[in-house]
Amino acid sequence: MANKEDSSALSQPSLLELCTLQGIENISKSKTADVDFASLEPRLQQLLFGKLRTENERLRGIEKQWKILTRSCPHIDLQMHLSRDRIEHDSGDDEENGYNQVENFSFQWSYHPNQHDIANADGDEEQTGARPTDAGADIAQGEGSEREGNSRPKPLSNTRWHHHDLFSKSLDSDLVLCTHGFGSAECSCRMERYSQLLEHVSSQLLLYRICVVFGMPPPLENDGYKTCWDVDLFYHDGVSKLSFYDYKGAASARFSGTAEASVNSLKLLNFLIGMNCPHTYDGIVAGTAA
Repeated sequence: MANKEDSSALSQPSLLELCTLQGIENISKSKTADVDFASLEPRLQQLLFGKLRTENERLRGIEKQWKILTRSCPHIDLQMHLSRDRIEHDSGDDEENGYNQVENFSFQWSYHPNQHDIANADGDEEQTGARPTDAGADIAQGEGSEREGNSRPKPLSNTRWHHHDLFSKSLDSDLVLCTHGFGSAECSCRMERYSQLLEHVSSQLLLYRICVVFGMPPPLENDGYKTCWDVDLFYHDGVSKLSFYDYKGAASARFSGTAEASVNSLKLLNFLIGMNCPHTYDGIVAGTAA
């Protein structure tokens, strides 16, 4: 018993050692650390160097974990938790304000649970581009069509794109549409190290933000294997459709409709994957907690 007590007493640092360690701590944080280090006796220099080496090893471990995280986690999923800025509720007519953009996009885009072609499509969607809800100009029968007392013709549905046609030159810039057709001979996007949709936002965050902006979408019929959620939004022109969906765990999107709606659909997509997309509560960014 006495030996245990003696051993315990020997393991406790003395007052001198505690003062020495505190002095080293202060020197390591000092703006004049280089001069202070040179003035220390060799024993204290060795203690300080050992402390810095231990701290360096700890920081290397954190850096290694951070690199793994940034390689696997989409950009906006990280940025939400690195910034705690809020979005102002009362911003007048500021078109860039997140809440005003929600109001504008909610007016321009909507979903209609009873207007989907749910015929099964054969083959790999990523290879063929076919999806059960890809019905082109027939996607919104009745929306914008000639009605009694309304003879305005439908606009021409002549624009299509897929999430593979989108790229950005950095993770901090907006996604844009490749004008050559992604993967064509004239296109250099695949050879350049450009970012795609799945690197900007995760599947789960994209779905959550669609729910925040447009309300909880109704479930659509899908294969329940490669695709686990699927949301179709219809533009107010009656012929254009923007589809968001999960494909093998990645956020995916495709569009068919008019050139005007295509431009607006890219604005909506970049809004959904940016830091200006607000939750309904008190200006917090959608995806973060108050």
